Amino acid sequence: MANPWKFTAAAKLRYLEAIVKHGTVGAGCRAAGVTRETVNQHRDSDEAFAIAEQDANIDHDELVVETEIKRRGIDGIKKAVFYEGRRVDKGKVLEYSDTMLQLYARARMSKYRDRQTIDHNMAGGVLVLSGGEDAETWASSDKAGTTSKPK
Repeated sequence: MANPWKFTAAAKLRYLEAIVKHGTVGAGCRAAGVTRETVNQHRDSDEAFAIAEQDANIDHDELVVETEIKRRGIDGIKKAVFYEGRRVDKGKVLEYSDTMLQLYARARMSKYRDRQTIDHNMAGGVLVLSGGEDAETWASSDKAGTTSKPK
């Protein structure tokens, strides 16, 4: 193992790449040639490194989830065939998940995403009443039909 106290920018990059690929501190330490203690010290003293490590963990998690969604929705998974509690044959059937396929399509293709629109146009305005006045009392008073600007 390289000098455990020398955690250069290049070694940090190797560490972060291993985190994205494998998702463990141990794999990152092996790739960078440093100890966990060195990583902990740099995490505590280098805020940019700590943030980069968090981002690498998030990237790893997203990669794992996306890979599994693709595997179940596109590639399919092999499952044994059972009938009345007994395995029917030694072969397996390929099973796909419609839900995983939908998630995959929504993530990758905009035409399959849920469409939502919000209309921000508003006719009229906002009625702000003072004191104990209610809307019905205000509407029947002489004030109805007049406008005022806030002070």
